[in-house]
Amino acid sequence: MYLLRSRRLLYGLITTLLMACAGTNGEQSTAFYDLDSLIDVQVAYLSKMQPALQKEAEIDGKLEVIRLTRSDSAGWARELEIFRQLDLNAKKLNATRYEIRSGLHDNTSNLNILEYRTKEADALPLSMVRIYYQEKPENIRKIEGTFNESNGLYSSSRYWSMELIDIRDTIVLTNYAVTGSQKMIFGDSVKFKIRGTLSYE
Repeated sequence: MYLLRSRRLLYGLITTLLMACAGTNGEQSTAFYDLDSLIDVQVAYLSKMQPALQKEAEIDGKLEVIRLTRSDSAGWARELEIFRQLDLNAKKLNATRYEIRSGLHDNTSNLNILEYRTKEADALPLSMVRIYYQEKPENIRKIEGTFNESNGLYSSSRYWSMELIDIRDTIVLTNYAVTGSQKMIFGDSVKFKIRGTLSYE
């Protein structure tokens, strides 16, 4: 009888430890803000609400403006695809390569900041991602990130930003921008800026 009780206690302890380890691994795999899911939600919402989109593209000082009034989910997915590069959960190795700072205060607004920045020893192209939020991270208001890459053929730098507001308890995209430059070997540097502004009826 004593041996049976001891075995039950042992099995219970092992089960508890395994569950704790599984929970820990789960937390590590979602160490970063889930931007990929946020973009999925935005694509679904934009497809339903059909806001007008004014898009400005400027390359080396030449500006082109287009206005779109209707787009399906595939169109919105293409429009926001580039921002998926800011999702640090895409690679599990990222968990050890970025420093996480939370509860930072933005000096230019009433927002707080959750910041992911590469450690000095890690020269990663995506060097910084910031999540601006109001009171709690779920109330996201802005996302920004910087990307720098260089090799023997070219050098490239990009800055991404998205701004969101709360409309009837729903987080909604209002504008986004991608700015940067690229220089090919033996070529001139090309500067570009793309900005999208959404308007809801």
